[in-house]
Amino acid sequence: MNSLFPEIISSISALFLIILAFMALLGMFRKGINYKKVDSFSFYKVSVPINLEEKDSEKISHQKYLEKMEKFLVKVSVIQNGVKKWNKFLHGEAYFSCEFLLKGNKKKVDFFLATPKKAWPMFHHHLTNIFGNIDTEEISGYDLMTESSATIGASAGIAHHASLPLRTYTYHFVDPLSKVLELVGSELREGESLGFQLVLRPQSHSKIPKQTQTMLRRLENSPSMPHMIASAVKRKAQKNIFHSNIRILILSGSEKRSAEILKSLKRALTIYTFPNGNNLEVEPKQGRGLSSLINNYLLRIFEPSKAVHLSSEEIASLFHFAAKRS
Repeated sequence: MNSLFPEIISSISALFLIILAFMALLGMFRKGINYKKVDSFSFYKVSVPINLEEKDSEKISHQKYLEKMEKFLVKVSVIQNGVKKWNKFLHGEAYFSCEFLLKGNKKKVDFFLATPKKAWPMFHHHLTNIFGNIDTEEISGYDLMTESSATIGASAGIAHHASLPLRTYTYHFVDPLSKVLELVGSELREGESLGFQLVLRPQSHSKIPKQTQTMLRRLENSPSMPHMIASAVKRKAQKNIFHSNIRILILSGSEKRSAEILKSLKRALTIYTFPNGNNLEVEPKQGRGLSSLINNYLLRIFEPSKAVHLSSEEIASLFHFAAKRS
């Protein structure tokens, strides 16, 4: 028996090394697939006609419009349907990207959607069905990077437990995104720009409900905790959840100036802070981290390890097509 023990240990070690090698190869394979996915994506500029917010001469409230955006997100969350399990295992699950671009020399904001080419007809169908006469234009990309610009990049995430919500449009009297664009847009000068990207993968098997039950028990046992936060936690749990990468790129004439714009964006994003709930944390990147972020932004690569859980309501509050800047 003792003589077999070293052989058993050796066999287990060899098996462990084989598994590690397989996982490493799979990771390299998936990374290669991510780069190839760039060619398999459609990229569209999405424009909202001025009269879209009017119906029967009455202005639609921001709440009603954001409800439409949320409905759109729920509809396109079926992007995973029809994808075979082995294909998901090898290539990863399907995802899409929502982006906006602010430029200092423009008084408007441009919105974009990047989707798998095969999924675009479904996205377009829901866009026109939900929003009506919304305009879409296929483009190759947008001019974000220039050789003379100093770039600062950052990722954003949530500060606390995933079950705790951000302050969404349902808790605001104004459109929170329009307020962010107004505040940051007023800071941008000629030749400066800010790109904001949400890479979204619908979550098919959510752990949020179980986590929510634990969180709710904690809230219920805390007499000092307001009823509103417990209600908001329940509300988030009932929504569609997306794994989300949030990326930010800022370009200006100097790193110091780009840092000032990022600081202004951080202040503006406090509009999403929910008292006793969650808030957004912005983390600037430097060196290799910045290079990686720029690469992943431009290629729209989804990073599961850096994803945060956001509900359809939270995403609609962070991104929608009718947001305005002054």
